[in-house]
Amino acid sequence: DFKKKILFCLVMMWNMFILVRHFYEALLHFNGFMLHSSGIVKDGRAYLFSADPGTGKSTHTSLWQKYFGEDEAKIINDDKPAIRLVDGELYVYGTPWSGKTDKNINMRVPIGAIVCLERSENNWVKEITPKEAIPFILQQTIRPENKSEMINLLTILDKVLRTIKVYRMGCNMDMEAVE
Repeated sequence: DFKKKILFCLVMMWNMFILVRHFYEALLHFNGFMLHSSGIVKDGRAYLFSADPGTGKSTHTSLWQKYFGEDEAKIINDDKPAIRLVDGELYVYGTPWSGKTDKNINMRVPIGAIVCLERSENNWVKEITPKEAIPFILQQTIRPENKSEMINLLTILDKVLRTIKVYRMGCNMDMEAVE
């Protein structure tokens, strides 16, 4: 009985993984892609904090909510928001797949910036060039195996990097990291 329950859970998790992967691969055909990040909406714009698992994306966006208040800083998605190009404009979308916290909002918001987050003893931030940002962003998204889908991803990414600012940020997860 216990083994059947474990097997059932594993099958359900595998099915969810396949569903999520298919969703994000299909998104490429709608001028979009997923960025592994925690996205927060402030003043009508979405700011995506992207990093490897365990770096502190959710912790950092939680600091934004504490600093600005949950009414002023809303988490649009805490793990896998979608970025889409629609009518020449770039938007961030909440998706149902938001990691361990299950924080997501079904909304579309213009993108403000992408922040490549890393842990540091001191808080610092610097704008980076598209050339510096490409490897980082490609590491934090699903990279299709199909050549035409990879061209779609790179075309959208080119528009993102020519349109919005990308930063590299080191932070220690103290409230001053938000300031």
